[in-house]
Amino acid sequence: MSHLKNYLVFIGEQYYPAGGWLDFKESFETREEAKKFVEKLVPEEYDWGQVIFIGDDIHEELVTEFYYHDRRFNSATREFNDSTTWADSID
Repeated sequence: MSHLKNYLVFIGEQYYPAGGWLDFKESFETREEAKKFVEKLVPEEYDWGQVIFIGDDIHEELVTEFYYHDRRFNSATREFNDSTTWADSID
């Protein structure tokens, strides 16, 4: 059985989240690795991603980061506009 690394990645869909550990995808040693994984996977298949630090480094400032994929229909152009962004909280 493998051990969890310092950064946990949870990814899901807005309308059909699995919930809790069912949204868990992978763990990584560094924040950069976790964020790259989220940035690749979320826009392709999901609506959101979350990176959670569970290590014991007291110098780690940010505990949780959220990544959002927003897709909106523009009725004027009749096209979808996609955007993605990182945030440190849910608004």
